[in-house]
Amino acid sequence: MFVQNRRADKRDIELRSFEGYAFSIPYGVSWIWDKAGEYLTKEVFKINKGGQDKYGLDNGHGVPDLLVSTETAWKKEGKKLAQVNRFHISAELIPREALIKTAQERKVESGLILNWLADKQIDRNEIADAINSLPIPEEVRYPAALNESDDSDE
Repeated sequence: MFVQNRRADKRDIELRSFEGYAFSIPYGVSWIWDKAGEYLTKEVFKINKGGQDKYGLDNGHGVPDLLVSTETAWKKEGKKLAQVNRFHISAELIPREALIKTAQERKVESGLILNWLADKQIDRNEIADAINSLPIPEEVRYPAALNESDDSDE
């Protein structure tokens, strides 16, 4: 998905945690993982259609800092990609059972998970380290259609 960062101060837009990843969207037009882009444009940076918020203040008709863009604009601005990192989990803040469940959701090796379930003495930090060290899948880091787009330039 192509998105345009229009922040007035020209700084990156940060999405700290979405499905275990942290995203940084540079100023201008960039390409981001479709699921993260849809979440940002539909939930976080949605256009308010007037009316009042829950405190009775006017929402106005402001244009958000992040908008959907096009492939043409992306090519014109230099084919930037949003930066993706693994969102780091802090073992001290999450109960052991929740860490194991997160490890299962993120596809940590099943042998490790069975070990953690069997041995309650294993430290939560070990579980968090296993989650934090997982690689970022290629489809999240580089959009699937990127290679097709590069081929069409030639």
